[in-house]
Amino acid sequence: MPVCRRSVRQSMRSSNVSRPTSPRSRSIAMLVETQRQQFLEAMGVDVYVLRSRIESPITSIDAIIDAEKTPASVAMQQPRLAIVCERADGNSHEVFERQAALILRALGVDATQIEWLFADAKQLEQTPPALNIWLVLGEHLARVLGQQLSTQQQNASVIAVALSLPNALRGAANKSAFWQALKPIARALRKLAASAPASPAQH
Repeated sequence: MPVCRRSVRQSMRSSNVSRPTSPRSRSIAMLVETQRQQFLEAMGVDVYVLRSRIESPITSIDAIIDAEKTPASVAMQQPRLAIVCERADGNSHEVFERQAALILRALGVDATQIEWLFADAKQLEQTPPALNIWLVLGEHLARVLGQQLSTQQQNASVIAVALSLPNALRGAANKSAFWQALKPIARALRKLAASAPASPAQH
């Protein structure tokens, strides 16, 4: 009888070890990795892996835009990032919205966490909010923002400056420069999220 009990325990241990490598788990992991690679390629980031090239990056862009219409359940429902840009007019409006959706997805935030500030060459259209993470789309707008932020707020803020839309994501060189500009913003947002108090558990 003792031999039988040891056999049962050994069988249970073997069963537990095999669970993490089930075909379903591997399939889910592969799907997540594929989606991540598609998104990075759409943003113009070189992904050095052995795989076939994505034929239609626009598909992943459309998926991103659809995803932005549904707020993430774990999102902080308050602005964390201010984006300064010019207003898009005419035919450029649709392109602007597509690229804006890409920016939000790249930074891991949804629309409720962004405060958009529109500006011209002279001034912002509204008073700057009390935020410490800024993305300025257009070098000429960085000067405008600097004139309206206090020295104290500037010193306490992470401010990244990139090309204006839609030029920021046109061409390999522009995409690469834009991606580099987003890196300090992404780090600041992750740090802010890590320091935020945990939301109460839902029952």
